Amino acid sequence: HDFQKIYKRGKRITTPHLRIFYLPIQGGSSRFGFVIPSKTVKNIVERNRLKRVLRAQLASLVPRLRSGYGVIFLAGGKLRDSASGAIREELTRALSQIGVLRQ
Repeated sequence: HDFQKIYKRGKRITTPHLRIFYLPIQGGSSRFGFVIPSKTVKNIVERNRLKRVLRAQLASLVPRLRSGYGVIFLAGGKLRDSASGAIREELTRALSQIGVLRQ
């Protein structure tokens, strides 16, 4: 339900490896979801690995995150070829751009 609401009503930005949908939400802390389509990455083990990498990179940014946002990260196929440092830099830039990350 929350995913559909963010997809339909939220705003979107695109980075080289991610499409990010976001929407201010009422109350509480920000919520994050990760989607890696099976069309993009066919192997389920690889999709789960990429989700773990994204979660780990986002976890390192938690102290700087603002509350009150719903954010969905939709990964593109070239994400699997990226180093985790590059992924973190991309997440940092994108979250700053949409106002979720404090400076």
